[in-house]
Amino acid sequence: SVLDETGHVDAARQHLRQAVRLNPIYPDAHYNLAFVCEKLKAYTEAKQHWQAYVRLDPTGPWASYARQRCASSKATKSAGTS
Repeated sequence: SVLDETGHVDAARQHLRQAVRLNPIYPDAHYNLAFVCEKLKAYTEAKQHWQAYVRLDPTGPWASYARQRCASSKATKSAGTS
């Protein structure tokens, strides 16, 4: 997202959370929110959104990447890191 690219990662996270609340079946919102959450080291939340992306768009352009992120060590850290 533009906010993420300009260094406003916390604001990006807030806006993307709102986008997911407004349209929970929009895979790109989950993808972008997962990416931003990883930047903020909120790995538990990131994993939830990677999984949502894959569930909503299993053959989408970023599905393979999202699956890799779900399985990565960072995305599978304990729930205490979010």
